[in-house]
Amino acid sequence: MRQGQGSHPDSEMTVKEEKNIPQSTTPSEEEIRIAVIQAQCNQDVGRSQKLYDLEAQYQKPLVAKNQAALENELKEFKRRDEQFKQYVLDNQ
Repeated sequence: MRQGQGSHPDSEMTVKEEKNIPQSTTPSEEEIRIAVIQAQCNQDVGRSQKLYDLEAQYQKPLVAKNQAALENELKEFKRRDEQFKQYVLDNQ
C-alpha cells in the first residue's frame, strides 16, 4: 500500500466507536473509494490469496474426511434440481 492511502493500524476505530457510526443501506462514494483502495492493497500484498490458501488448508482435511457424504449430498441436490426443473416444465 502506498503512503497516504488506506488506514493505518493506529488510526483504526474501536468496535465501540464503529457502532456509533450511523449505518446506511447504500455506501457513500467515500466508503466505496476506501473499500476499493483496501481491496487493491490486499491484492497487491497477497493478503487475499493468503486468506484463500489458509482457508483451503483447513478445508482440505474436512473435505477428505467427509468426501462420501459430500458426494451423496451433491447427488441428492442434482436429483432434486432435476425434479424442480421438470416440475417447472410440466406446469408452464
